[in-house]
Parts: sequence; C-alpha cells; structure tokens
Amino acid sequence: MSVQPGNYRIQNVGAHTYMDMFSGWSAQGTRIAGWWDNDNLNQLWQFEPVGNDTWKLLNAASGTYALAPIHALNKGLVGGTPPDLFTFIDSDGSYQIKLADEPLVLYLANGLDDTQVTLQAADGGDDNQFWYLHPATN
Repeated sequence: MSVQPGNYRIQNVGAHTYMDMFSGWSAQGTRIAGWWDNDNLNQLWQFEPVGNDTWKLLNAASGTYALAPIHALNKGLVGGTPPDLFTFIDSDGSYQIKLADEPLVLYLANGLDDTQVTLQAADGGDDNQFWYLHPATN
C-alpha cells in the first residue's frame, strides 16, 4: 500500500499499541505515547502531504502536529508546532516512520500504556521500529 493523504490509526508492530496523543491535549509538548486500542480521536492522525514524499502528522483530537523537539536518539515525540516532516519506508505491509532528511525513526519500547514514542536509529533492529497504517473508516 502506498501512503495516501487521509486519516489513519498508527499501530506499532512489536508492541501492538496505537500512537496516541495523551488525553487529546493540545498543549505544546504533550507526549505522544503507545496506548491500547480505544478507538478515539487521540489515536487518529491526518497525513498531510508536503511534497517529495514528506508528510505532516496532525492529531484529530488535539489539532497539533507530531514533532520531536530534539532530534537525537531516545528523545520523545510530542504534539505541538511547528510540525516535523516524516517519510514512510515500506516494509511489506508495515512502515518505518522516519524523520525527513535524518536517520531516525519512531520507536515504541514496549506495549505498556503511556510508553512515550521515541526516536531510534533507522536500523530495522526490531519490530518496535515498524508501524501498521490503518486507514480510518468513517
């Protein structure tokens, strides 16, 4: 599946939890974490194309974008502005979500609720670097 503009729920392959804007809060710096499926707007992400296969990820509950204030290993993903730009690396049905122009991908360490999504080197080391993109059905 090629990535298309639209609304998606993003599920971690290894942890099985979904990328969630904590409590749907819109405050700058609200953490983005893994959370079990609760089918709410906290877990709905709008993929907005920017060009050259780059995307902004807008959370439906908060109206804020996914960003990493510090682009370094093990630093956390939060909501706010300005948005970071991401690319999607296809891996037979799942994707690495990579910071554009940097060798860092989104990573979820475990399947416990409220585990923050962090950045990790894009080495494909384990399933926690990969994500399923589930198109939203309204």
